[in-house]
Amino acid sequence: MPLATLTRLKDELLDLYGEDQIALFVTTITRMQVGDLLKSGVTKINNRLSIGQDAPNEPGAIADYSVTFAELLAHFDPESQQNKAVRARLIVFAFTLWENIYRPAISEECGRDCINSDAFGDLRRYRNAILHNKGKLDKDIKVLTVFGKGDTIEPTAEQLREVFKQLLVGLNDLGVRYYGENPGFEWGRRLNA
Repeated sequence: MPLATLTRLKDELLDLYGEDQIALFVTTITRMQVGDLLKSGVTKINNRLSIGQDAPNEPGAIADYSVTFAELLAHFDPESQQNKAVRARLIVFAFTLWENIYRPAISEECGRDCINSDAFGDLRRYRNAILHNKGKLDKDIKVLTVFGKGDTIEPTAEQLREVFKQLLVGLNDLGVRYYGENPGFEWGRRLNA
C-alpha cells in the first residue's frame, strides 16, 4: 500500500493531539474533584499535597513533589503556562516524528534523496523557535499560519488543534507530490461510520 507510511504518520499525529485532549479532560475532572474537596472542608487551599515514598506524617519524610492545593488548581487551568508548555513540546515531538522516522521512510519508498514539505518545514521553524529562541518565531511561515513571524509559540488548545489540522493538509500535499495520489486525510475521526 503506497500511502501506508503517510497513513501511519497521520494516525500518530492524531494520537498526539488526542493525548493532549485526554490530559485536558483528566485535568478538568481532577480540578472539579479538588474543588469538591475544598468546598466540603476535607482540605484547605493552603494545605500541601505531597507525593513520595514516605508517609507524609513520618518523621524525616521526604516528598518527591509537593504542591499546595492553590498551586495545583493553577496547574489545572487549561490555558496555564504548564499546559501551553506541554502543547509546545507536542509540536517539537511531531517534528521529531517527521524528521527521524517518517521523512526517511517516505524518501526510501519514493526513491528520492530529499523529501520537502512546506507544512513540515514550517513545523521545523516552530520547533526551532520553541527550543532555541524562547518560543519567539523569527522566520517567515509558508502554510502553517497559526503563528507568524514575531509571534511567541505558546499554543492554546485551539491553536494546537489548528496546527494539527494544517499538518493533515500537508500530508495530503505529500501524497500528491511524492505518491501521485491524494490520501484525502480529513481532520477528526467519525464516531458512527
